[in-house]
Amino acid sequence: MIKYFFSSKIVDVFIIILFSFSINKFYGSIGVLAQDTFAYYDTGFRILQGSVPFKDYWTVSGPIIDYFQAFLFYTFGISWKSYILNGSLINVALSLLLYKVFSEYELNRYLNLFYTLSFSVLANPSMGAPFTDHYSAFFSVSAILLFFYLIKQPEKNLWFLIPVLFFIAFFSKQTPATYLLCVFLLVFIVYLYFSKNLYLIKTFFISSLSCTVFAIIFLVVFDINFYDFFEQYFLFPQTIGASRLEKYNFTINNTLSNFKILYLFLSFVIVNIFLQFLEKKEKIEHKKFIINILLILLTFTLIFHQLLTKNFIFIFFLIPLIAGFMHINFFKQKKYALVSFFLIGLTLFSTIKYHLRFNEHRKML
Repeated sequence: MIKYFFSSKIVDVFIIILFSFSINKFYGSIGVLAQDTFAYYDTGFRILQGSVPFKDYWTVSGPIIDYFQAFLFYTFGISWKSYILNGSLINVALSLLLYKVFSEYELNRYLNLFYTLSFSVLANPSMGAPFTDHYSAFFSVSAILLFFYLIKQPEKNLWFLIPVLFFIAFFSKQTPATYLLCVFLLVFIVYLYFSKNLYLIKTFFISSLSCTVFAIIFLVVFDINFYDFFEQYFLFPQTIGASRLEKYNFTINNTLSNFKILYLFLSFVIVNIFLQFLEKKEKIEHKKFIINILLILLTFTLIFHQLLTKNFIFIFFLIPLIAGFMHINFFKQKKYALVSFFLIGLTLFSTIKYHLRFNEHRKML
């Protein structure tokens, strides 16, 4: 009985929850950058006082985060601990989702734990507190991870959640959620072509319509002027993005050097696609192909977003995510055993490197 318990996923889940929560709580409390770190401390408090975003205060991003933080303040009291709890819970939820997806693809238990814990180190602890770019990326990646899970283990009811997650991502911040939604829809069309699961169109339509109705009800109930909402959340952010795009200066360092390790991991994905087409099979495994293509597009999209926003780089959490899927693809074939060991070593090196840079040394702050 004891042996079964310690070999079960219960222990793994407990370790992931404890570790991903603790590491975000610890490093999130080291150093602050007043304007960014406390952004949602103020708005969460204002909502508790009866203020309404778009109506009582100007906001160009993050009403979802405002209300989530207000809920945490209401439940646990107004304090720094309640504020950091926001980021810690998000870090836990993301890590558990990744672990679940890897488990579904039968990744070795210990490797799954290794990649998931590496992911939790590189995800939210670099900021610790809630932050718009992080949350927009995290919820979008959650939608994509759920997609990976569902193409392996179809559960009709859960498909409904994918548009909901993109909706939450968009109302955390417009980008990179918008970019990633466009990328996802392109790949989703390819998936529909291969799978013939046309009922998903109806599911996505109903889910998207429900999100739209929810947004309209929110505007009506809180008596928010539609033009104020549209100007703040759609028109004004476009002026910021346009100016950044015009002023963007292409250099080898900011486009290639800063992301060289990510590009290295993407090379494994490209090789994996190439090997898939070299295999003499009558039919290409479309699920494997779709995952690989979406991993490439996901990475390049987030790199583009990082270059455009010129914020500190936070997307290295993609490294253990990509490595885990590549390990699943390569490890099952003994002739690629060396590749698997290399993936483990490179992931460990990358995790330590970026942990020291962004968590220990708090480069962002």
